[in-house]
Amino acid sequence: MALRVQFENNDDIGVFSKLTNTYCLVAIGGSETFYSAYEAELAETIPVVHANIGGCRIIGRLTVGNRNGLLVPHSTTDEELQHLRNSLPDAVKIQRVEERLSALGNVIACNDYVALVHPDLDKETEEIIADVLKVEVFRQTIAENTLVGSYTVLSNQGGMVHPKTSIQDQDELSSLLQVPLVAGTVNRGSEVLAAGMVVNDWISFVGMNTTATEISVIESVFKLNQAQPATVTTKLRAALIEEISRSRGAGSSSGPSTSSRRTTRNNSATAAAADRPQINEADLEGKSPEEVEMLKTMGFCTFDTTKNKKVEGNDVGEVHVILKRKYRQYMNRKGGFNRPLDFVA
Repeated sequence: MALRVQFENNDDIGVFSKLTNTYCLVAIGGSETFYSAYEAELAETIPVVHANIGGCRIIGRLTVGNRNGLLVPHSTTDEELQHLRNSLPDAVKIQRVEERLSALGNVIACNDYVALVHPDLDKETEEIIADVLKVEVFRQTIAENTLVGSYTVLSNQGGMVHPKTSIQDQDELSSLLQVPLVAGTVNRGSEVLAAGMVVNDWISFVGMNTTATEISVIESVFKLNQAQPATVTTKLRAALIEEISRSRGAGSSSGPSTSSRRTTRNNSATAAAADRPQINEADLEGKSPEEVEMLKTMGFCTFDTTKNKKVEGNDVGEVHVILKRKYRQYMNRKGGFNRPLDFVA
């Protein structure tokens, strides 16, 4: 399941939160709506920790972690580090990293088994990543971009990469990571995937501008609902056909023993089904298979307009007319005070 949220009217929720299979970090200073969205879905499973890193709220871009550990930059204060150690599970190892590329979330992408890192990352940092997060580390670029953490989102179920990543690169990365990959966007076409979403093995949070198509791709590749789009369409179509068949059957078999409300409802369904235009072969000519399936599912064959046509019952209505108010003039009137007052409608 993928849920839409915002952080103070900002759709880049991956900048202000970090989600793994054992904990979730959220920035301090957000709205209650933002926090309640996370806590309602995660509080019973993993801790939702409110924190800042180096006095900044962009914790999603400054930290990187998985179920085994959490890496924070050298700018993290002792108080912030102690707060994280007190709040996170004991099994999560926390390590402060002395790294020139301090925005660790932008230069490292990982799940619980594999990490992709910036080609220029220090060798010592690479060793810390392998030791703390317990992952295999590979230096990599994504669509010729070195910021692998910004343009890649990974979980143990799947991954999403920059939309300009070639099919060959996707296959190579998929073999390297041992998870299915797809090129996609978030927040209505944004290429910076990690800034617009966070994901673990069972849920994802995305920016409010994320379209239904983008959410469908996210739920599919990360296996958040264990249902492919084609399966969903098939089930929906079967449910619609079953519902229509049940309504027709109930309408034709209803006798005096049925209640009046049920009889009215079934008769209405039967009348609507009878009035529905029938689809023939001519209506399906020139249509793609997807369009044909949609026509059959929705039950219509063409579109029409009421322009320049008389529609029964369309001549009833009302108009709200606002009249300009007229004022009587008492002072300085032509003809003096004895002249009759002006007429007011």
